[in-house]
Amino acid sequence: MQLTRRRLVVSATVVAATGLATGCRGAAARQRAARRLASIHGEPEARRAIGRRYLAGRHAAIAPSDYADDLYGDLGWFARYAADEPLRQRVSERILEDFRVGRVESVDGWRLSATEARLCALVFLLDEAAETASGTDRPRPRS
Repeated sequence: MQLTRRRLVVSATVVAATGLATGCRGAAARQRAARRLASIHGEPEARRAIGRRYLAGRHAAIAPSDYADDLYGDLGWFARYAADEPLRQRVSERILEDFRVGRVESVDGWRLSATEARLCALVFLLDEAAETASGTDRPRPRS
């Protein structure tokens, strides 16, 4: 079979379209996984406020799905695929482990496990991304 320009263009188009479709599906799955992890622990408004304060001292901008990937990595390979209750249990174990080994963060005078603080930051990042995407802004509580 001879490779013509037409075949080359068609093949390149198919490869590009397949890559885009796979990338979109991967991004959507990562976003769902991030939202799921954010919903596992605590009250949303409190977590959002804590997350905002926790991130205030950090200058690196990070996408919520990347942040969730890091958290899932710390929780263990199975966490991403676990049902809600085992995931909730693993998060609780990790929080206790954080305190036991000294992985703690100070947020407005409160001592939180690093996992708790990062989960709160994830809630904040997801809310910010949703507001940016929808073009709405919530009133922000004063710090």
